[in-house]
Amino acid sequence: GHTGRSGVPFDYDEVLTVAKEKHKLIEINEHSLEVDSRGWFHTVCSRIAQRCAEMGVMISTGTDAHISYGIGRFDHVRSMLEEIRFPQKLVATRDAQTFLDVLGRAIGRPDGL
Repeated sequence: GHTGRSGVPFDYDEVLTVAKEKHKLIEINEHSLEVDSRGWFHTVCSRIAQRCAEMGVMISTGTDAHISYGIGRFDHVRSMLEEIRFPQKLVATRDAQTFLDVLGRAIGRPDGL
């Protein structure tokens, strides 16, 4: 988690290639974008999401809420994904069944959970 705000540079393609091979999700979380709506974290998260889209790597979205009223709010994530025209088919958390299917494949069940 928090690949967009870790502050640790890494080779996106190398990490995303392995994530795709291993059926792992890349997290894009609301709190990272909320605390830095148009700055460094937004830029890095956007670049990571763009590479995910180009490489066909699935993402998960989360609030990473640090206070109760933030649970379920994804305004910044939604806006950023729309801005870069991120394909919905690569958003594992778009609905419950998709998420369960993706999790199932990650643990070796080809038909999901």
